[in-house]
Amino acid sequence: MTELSRRSLIAGGVGLGSAAALGLVPRSGWAADFPSKPFTAIVDASPGGGHDRFTRAITPEWTRITGETIIPDFKPGAGGILSATTIVNAPPDGYTLGVIAVSSMNVSIAVGKPQNFTYGAFAYLGTMWNGPIAVFTGKDSKWESMEKVVEAAKTQQITAAVAALRAMYHISGVIFDKRMGIEERFVPYNGGAPSRRAAISGETDLVWTGLYDASNDYENLRCLCIFDKENPIPDVIDAPSVYDLFPEQALTLMHPTAYCVSAKVRDENPEVYRYLVDAYRETYTAEATKKALIDLNFQPASLKYTSPEELEAIEADFLEQLKSLDL
Repeated sequence: MTELSRRSLIAGGVGLGSAAALGLVPRSGWAADFPSKPFTAIVDASPGGGHDRFTRAITPEWTRITGETIIPDFKPGAGGILSATTIVNAPPDGYTLGVIAVSSMNVSIAVGKPQNFTYGAFAYLGTMWNGPIAVFTGKDSKWESMEKVVEAAKTQQITAAVAALRAMYHISGVIFDKRMGIEERFVPYNGGAPSRRAAISGETDLVWTGLYDASNDYENLRCLCIFDKENPIPDVIDAPSVYDLFPEQALTLMHPTAYCVSAKVRDENPEVYRYLVDAYRETYTAEATKKALIDLNFQPASLKYTSPEELEAIEADFLEQLKSLDL
Protein backbone atom coordinates (compact mmCIF):
# COMPACT_ATOMS: atom_id res chain seq x y z
CA MET A 1 0.00 0.00 0.00
CA THR A 2 1.38 3.42 -0.92
CA GLU A 3 1.75 6.27 1.55
CA LEU A 4 -1.19 8.14 -0.01
CA SER A 5 -3.41 5.06 0.33
CA ARG A 6 -2.43 4.77 3.99
CA ARG A 7 -3.15 8.43 4.66
CA SER A 8 -6.54 8.13 2.98
CA LEU A 9 -7.49 5.27 5.27
CA ILE A 10 -6.49 7.00 8.48
CA ALA A 11 -7.78 10.49 7.59
CA GLY A 12 -9.55 12.18 10.46
CA GLY A 13 -7.81 10.05 13.07
CA VAL A 14 -9.47 6.78 12.01
CA GLY A 15 -7.14 3.82 12.56
CA LEU A 16 -6.89 0.95 10.08
CA GLY A 17 -9.02 -1.29 12.25
CA SER A 18 -11.72 1.34 12.61
CA ALA A 19 -11.52 2.07 8.89
CA ALA A 20 -12.31 -1.56 8.15
CA ALA A 21 -15.26 -1.45 10.52
CA LEU A 22 -16.57 1.64 8.75
CA GLY A 23 -16.26 0.03 5.33
CA LEU A 24 -13.50 2.38 4.19
CA VAL A 25 -11.08 -0.36 3.17
CA PRO A 26 -11.03 -0.89 -0.63
CA ARG A 27 -13.54 -3.51 -1.71
CA SER A 28 -11.14 -5.68 -3.68
CA GLY A 29 -7.73 -7.11 -2.95
CA TRP A 30 -6.02 -5.56 -5.96
CA ALA A 31 -7.33 -2.10 -5.07
CA ALA A 32 -5.70 -2.31 -1.65
CA ASP A 33 -2.31 -2.36 -3.38
CA PHE A 34 -3.18 0.23 -6.02
CA PRO A 35 -1.16 1.34 -7.87
CA SER A 36 1.17 -1.50 -8.76
CA LYS A 37 2.18 -0.62 -12.33
CA PRO A 38 2.82 2.49 -14.46
CA PHE A 39 -0.03 4.72 -15.60
CA THR A 40 -0.77 5.53 -19.22
CA ALA A 41 -1.85 9.07 -20.14
CA ILE A 42 -3.83 9.32 -23.37
CA VAL A 43 -2.76 12.61 -24.92
CA ASP A 44 -4.74 14.35 -27.68
CA ALA A 45 -1.67 15.90 -29.28
CA SER A 46 1.65 15.11 -30.85
CA PRO A 47 4.86 14.85 -28.80
CA GLY A 48 6.36 18.16 -27.79
CA GLY A 49 3.12 20.14 -27.41
CA GLY A 50 1.60 21.65 -24.28
CA HIS A 51 -0.15 18.44 -23.20
CA ASP A 52 3.07 16.48 -23.52
CA ARG A 53 5.14 19.11 -21.69
CA PHE A 54 2.59 19.31 -18.88
CA THR A 55 2.55 15.55 -18.41
CA ARG A 56 6.33 15.36 -18.30
CA ALA A 57 6.43 18.24 -15.80
CA ILE A 58 4.09 16.58 -13.32
CA THR A 59 5.51 13.06 -13.64
CA PRO A 60 8.36 13.44 -11.07
CA GLU A 61 5.99 14.48 -8.26
CA TRP A 62 3.35 11.95 -9.34
CA THR A 63 5.97 9.22 -9.20
CA ARG A 64 7.18 10.37 -5.79
CA ILE A 65 3.62 10.30 -4.42
CA THR A 66 2.27 7.15 -6.07
CA GLY A 67 5.42 5.15 -6.65
CA GLU A 68 4.56 4.75 -10.34
CA THR A 69 5.37 6.80 -13.43
CA ILE A 70 3.12 8.17 -16.22
CA ILE A 71 3.78 7.06 -19.79
CA PRO A 72 2.26 9.34 -22.47
CA ASP A 73 0.36 7.68 -25.34
CA PHE A 74 -0.14 10.23 -28.12
CA LYS A 75 -3.41 9.97 -30.05
CA PRO A 76 -4.02 13.24 -31.92
CA GLY A 77 -6.83 13.56 -34.42
CA ALA A 78 -10.57 13.96 -34.95
CA GLY A 79 -10.77 17.00 -32.69
CA GLY A 80 -9.97 15.01 -29.58
CA ILE A 81 -12.51 12.28 -30.27
CA LEU A 82 -9.89 9.60 -30.95
CA SER A 83 -8.18 10.07 -27.61
CA ALA A 84 -11.48 10.52 -25.76
CA THR A 85 -12.82 7.26 -27.18
CA THR A 86 -9.66 5.49 -26.03
CA ILE A 87 -10.13 6.85 -22.50
CA VAL A 88 -13.77 5.82 -22.14
CA ASN A 89 -13.14 2.34 -23.60
CA ALA A 90 -10.18 1.57 -21.32
CA PRO A 91 -10.57 -0.98 -18.49
CA PRO A 92 -11.97 0.79 -15.39
CA ASP A 93 -8.93 -0.10 -13.30
CA GLY A 94 -7.61 3.46 -12.95
CA TYR A 95 -4.40 2.97 -14.89
CA THR A 96 -5.57 4.83 -18.02
CA LEU A 97 -5.55 8.57 -17.47
CA GLY A 98 -6.42 11.14 -20.09
CA VAL A 99 -6.33 14.76 -21.13
CA ILE A 100 -9.62 16.48 -21.99
CA ALA A 101 -10.31 20.05 -23.12
CA VAL A 102 -13.56 20.13 -21.16
CA SER A 103 -15.57 22.81 -22.96
CA SER A 104 -14.30 21.80 -26.40
CA MET A 105 -15.35 18.20 -25.76
CA ASN A 106 -18.81 19.41 -24.73
CA VAL A 107 -19.05 21.35 -27.99
CA SER A 108 -18.03 18.24 -29.94
CA ILE A 109 -20.71 16.22 -28.17
CA ALA A 110 -23.29 18.95 -28.79
CA VAL A 111 -22.65 18.93 -32.54
CA GLY A 112 -22.81 15.14 -32.66
CA LYS A 113 -19.23 14.19 -33.52
CA PRO A 114 -18.65 11.32 -31.05
CA GLN A 115 -20.33 8.00 -31.82
CA ASN A 116 -19.42 6.08 -28.68
CA PHE A 117 -20.05 8.40 -25.73
CA THR A 118 -21.96 11.44 -24.56
CA TYR A 119 -22.03 13.89 -21.63
CA GLY A 120 -20.85 12.47 -18.33
CA ALA A 121 -18.40 10.00 -19.88
CA PHE A 122 -15.39 11.42 -18.01
CA ALA A 123 -14.56 11.76 -14.32
CA TYR A 124 -12.16 14.63 -13.70
CA LEU A 125 -9.10 14.58 -11.46
CA GLY A 126 -8.51 18.33 -11.68
CA THR A 127 -7.39 20.99 -14.11
CA MET A 128 -4.16 21.11 -16.04
CA TRP A 129 -4.81 24.77 -16.81
CA ASN A 130 -7.83 27.01 -16.99
CA GLY A 131 -8.64 30.48 -18.20
CA PRO A 132 -11.36 32.66 -19.69
CA ILE A 133 -12.20 33.29 -23.32
CA ALA A 134 -11.22 36.77 -24.53
CA VAL A 135 -11.71 38.97 -27.58
CA PHE A 136 -8.70 40.76 -29.06
CA THR A 137 -8.03 43.07 -31.96
CA GLY A 138 -4.75 44.19 -33.49
CA LYS A 139 -2.96 46.89 -31.53
CA ASP A 140 -3.26 49.23 -34.52
CA SER A 141 -6.92 48.40 -35.14
CA LYS A 142 -9.57 51.11 -35.30
CA TRP A 143 -11.61 49.18 -32.74
CA GLU A 144 -10.97 50.78 -29.38
CA SER A 145 -13.63 49.04 -27.30
CA MET A 146 -16.03 46.10 -27.32
CA GLU A 147 -18.95 48.48 -26.92
CA LYS A 148 -18.10 50.10 -30.25
CA VAL A 149 -17.75 46.69 -31.90
CA VAL A 150 -21.19 45.63 -30.67
CA GLU A 151 -22.77 48.88 -31.81
CA ALA A 152 -21.12 48.65 -35.24
CA ALA A 153 -22.17 45.02 -35.66
CA LYS A 154 -25.80 46.13 -35.74
CA THR A 155 -25.29 47.92 -39.05
CA GLN A 156 -22.15 46.44 -40.64
CA GLN A 157 -20.30 43.16 -40.93
CA ILE A 158 -17.72 42.44 -38.27
CA THR A 159 -15.27 39.63 -39.02
CA ALA A 160 -13.85 37.51 -36.21
CA ALA A 161 -11.04 34.98 -36.56
CA VAL A 162 -11.36 31.65 -34.72
CA ALA A 163 -9.16 28.57 -34.55
CA ALA A 164 -11.92 26.42 -36.07
CA LEU A 165 -15.64 26.50 -36.71
CA ARG A 166 -18.01 24.70 -34.33
CA ALA A 167 -15.29 24.61 -31.69
CA MET A 168 -14.96 26.37 -28.33
CA TYR A 169 -13.85 29.84 -29.44
CA HIS A 170 -16.40 29.99 -32.25
CA ILE A 171 -19.26 28.74 -30.06
CA SER A 172 -18.34 31.24 -27.34
CA GLY A 173 -18.72 34.02 -29.91
CA VAL A 174 -22.05 32.63 -31.08
CA ILE A 175 -23.34 32.52 -27.49
CA PHE A 176 -22.29 36.13 -26.91
CA ASP A 177 -23.74 37.32 -30.22
CA LYS A 178 -27.11 35.80 -29.39
CA ARG A 179 -27.16 37.58 -26.05
CA MET A 180 -26.26 40.90 -27.68
CA GLY A 181 -28.53 40.58 -30.70
CA ILE A 182 -25.69 40.78 -33.22
CA GLU A 183 -24.08 38.42 -35.71
CA GLU A 184 -20.36 38.41 -36.42
CA ARG A 185 -18.88 36.55 -39.38
CA PHE A 186 -16.55 33.95 -37.95
CA VAL A 187 -13.57 32.98 -40.10
CA PRO A 188 -11.67 29.73 -39.33
CA TYR A 189 -7.85 29.77 -39.47
CA ASN A 190 -6.85 26.19 -38.62
CA GLY A 191 -5.32 26.97 -35.26
CA GLY A 192 -5.10 29.57 -32.53
CA ALA A 193 -1.83 31.16 -33.65
CA PRO A 194 -2.97 31.73 -37.26
CA SER A 195 -6.26 33.18 -36.02
CA ARG A 196 -4.45 35.67 -33.81
CA ARG A 197 -2.14 36.65 -36.66
CA ALA A 198 -5.24 37.45 -38.73
CA ALA A 199 -6.34 40.01 -36.15
CA ILE A 200 -2.83 41.41 -35.76
CA SER A 201 -2.52 41.99 -39.50
CA GLY A 202 -6.00 43.48 -39.80
CA GLU A 203 -7.22 40.64 -42.01
CA THR A 204 -10.10 40.29 -39.53
CA ASP A 205 -11.57 42.82 -37.15
CA LEU A 206 -11.26 40.57 -34.10
CA VAL A 207 -10.09 37.22 -32.83
CA TRP A 208 -11.88 35.03 -30.28
CA THR A 209 -9.30 33.03 -28.35
CA GLY A 210 -8.11 32.09 -24.87
CA LEU A 211 -6.83 34.89 -22.67
CA TYR A 212 -3.67 32.97 -21.81
CA ASP A 213 -3.34 31.35 -25.23
CA ALA A 214 -2.66 34.81 -26.62
CA SER A 215 0.14 35.61 -24.16
CA ASN A 216 2.91 35.41 -26.76
CA ASP A 217 1.08 38.01 -28.85
CA TYR A 218 0.10 40.50 -26.14
CA GLU A 219 2.45 43.17 -27.49
CA ASN A 220 0.73 43.00 -30.89
CA LEU A 221 -2.87 42.67 -29.69
CA ARG A 222 -5.35 44.79 -27.75
CA CYS A 223 -7.75 42.95 -25.46
CA LEU A 224 -11.30 44.29 -25.74
CA CYS A 225 -13.16 41.93 -23.41
CA ILE A 226 -12.50 39.10 -20.94
CA PHE A 227 -15.27 36.62 -20.21
CA ASP A 228 -14.76 36.36 -16.47
CA LYS A 229 -16.01 38.22 -13.41
CA GLU A 230 -12.91 40.39 -13.54
CA ASN A 231 -9.59 40.69 -15.31
CA PRO A 232 -7.40 38.00 -13.66
CA ILE A 233 -4.12 39.56 -14.86
CA PRO A 234 -4.51 43.36 -14.53
CA ASP A 235 -0.76 43.69 -13.96
CA VAL A 236 -0.13 42.13 -17.39
CA ILE A 237 -2.81 43.64 -19.63
CA ASP A 238 -5.31 46.46 -19.21
CA ALA A 239 -8.68 45.05 -20.28
CA PRO A 240 -12.27 45.09 -19.02
CA SER A 241 -14.37 42.08 -18.14
CA VAL A 242 -17.69 41.42 -19.84
CA TYR A 243 -19.34 42.16 -16.48
CA ASP A 244 -17.87 45.66 -16.57
CA LEU A 245 -19.13 46.30 -20.10
CA PHE A 246 -22.45 44.48 -20.37
CA PRO A 247 -23.65 43.60 -16.86
CA GLU A 248 -27.14 42.55 -17.97
CA GLN A 249 -25.92 40.20 -20.72
CA ALA A 250 -22.66 39.13 -19.07
CA LEU A 251 -21.61 35.50 -18.72
CA THR A 252 -18.49 33.61 -17.74
CA LEU A 253 -16.86 31.52 -20.44
CA MET A 254 -13.98 29.36 -19.23
CA HIS A 255 -11.84 26.97 -21.23
CA PRO A 256 -10.43 24.38 -18.81
CA THR A 257 -8.24 21.46 -19.78
CA ALA A 258 -8.24 18.63 -17.26
CA TYR A 259 -6.78 15.29 -16.38
CA CYS A 260 -9.47 12.64 -16.21
CA VAL A 261 -10.37 8.97 -16.22
CA SER A 262 -13.38 7.19 -17.61
CA ALA A 263 -16.50 7.72 -15.51
CA LYS A 264 -16.55 3.94 -15.18
CA VAL A 265 -13.57 4.18 -12.84
CA ARG A 266 -15.46 6.53 -10.51
CA ASP A 267 -18.66 4.46 -10.67
CA GLU A 268 -17.20 0.95 -10.47
CA ASN A 269 -14.08 1.59 -8.37
CA PRO A 270 -14.77 4.73 -6.31
CA GLU A 271 -11.88 4.08 -3.90
CA VAL A 272 -9.45 4.05 -6.83
CA TYR A 273 -10.97 7.24 -8.25
CA ARG A 274 -10.67 8.99 -4.88
CA TYR A 275 -7.05 7.93 -4.66
CA LEU A 276 -6.35 9.35 -8.13
CA VAL A 277 -8.03 12.66 -7.28
CA ASP A 278 -6.00 12.98 -4.08
CA ALA A 279 -2.77 12.02 -5.81
CA TYR A 280 -3.35 14.46 -8.66
CA ARG A 281 -4.20 17.34 -6.33
CA GLU A 282 -1.09 16.70 -4.23
CA THR A 283 1.03 16.44 -7.38
CA TYR A 284 -0.39 19.60 -8.95
CA THR A 285 -0.13 21.80 -5.88
CA ALA A 286 3.46 20.80 -5.04
CA GLU A 287 5.96 23.65 -5.33
CA ALA A 288 8.21 21.46 -7.45
CA THR A 289 5.43 20.95 -9.99
CA LYS A 290 4.60 24.65 -10.15
CA LYS A 291 8.24 25.53 -10.72
CA ALA A 292 8.59 22.90 -13.45
CA LEU A 293 5.52 24.21 -15.27
CA ILE A 294 6.58 27.85 -15.07
CA ASP A 295 10.06 26.89 -16.29
CA LEU A 296 8.31 25.41 -19.33
CA ASN A 297 6.60 28.79 -19.96
CA PHE A 298 3.14 27.87 -18.74
CA GLN A 299 1.28 31.01 -17.69
CA PRO A 300 1.31 31.21 -13.87
CA ALA A 301 -2.21 32.66 -13.74
CA SER A 302 -3.57 29.63 -15.60
CA LEU A 303 -2.16 27.13 -13.10
CA LYS A 304 -4.70 27.45 -10.30
CA TYR A 305 -5.93 23.99 -9.30
CA THR A 306 -9.63 23.45 -9.99
CA SER A 307 -11.26 20.48 -8.27
CA PRO A 308 -13.54 17.90 -9.95
CA GLU A 309 -16.55 19.49 -8.25
CA GLU A 310 -15.62 22.95 -9.51
CA LEU A 311 -15.02 21.59 -13.00
CA GLU A 312 -18.42 19.92 -13.01
CA ALA A 313 -20.02 23.25 -12.07
CA ILE A 314 -18.18 25.02 -14.93
CA GLU A 315 -19.28 22.24 -17.27
CA ALA A 316 -22.92 22.42 -16.15
CA ASP A 317 -23.02 26.18 -16.68
CA PHE A 318 -21.54 25.86 -20.17
CA LEU A 319 -24.00 23.12 -21.10
CA GLU A 320 -26.83 25.47 -20.16
CA GLN A 321 -25.41 27.99 -22.63
CA LEU A 322 -25.17 25.34 -25.35
CA LYS A 323 -28.84 24.49 -24.89
CA SER A 324 -29.73 27.99 -26.06
CA LEU A 325 -28.13 27.40 -29.46
CA ASP A 326 -29.37 25.55 -32.51
CA LEU A 327 -26.33 23.39 -33.25
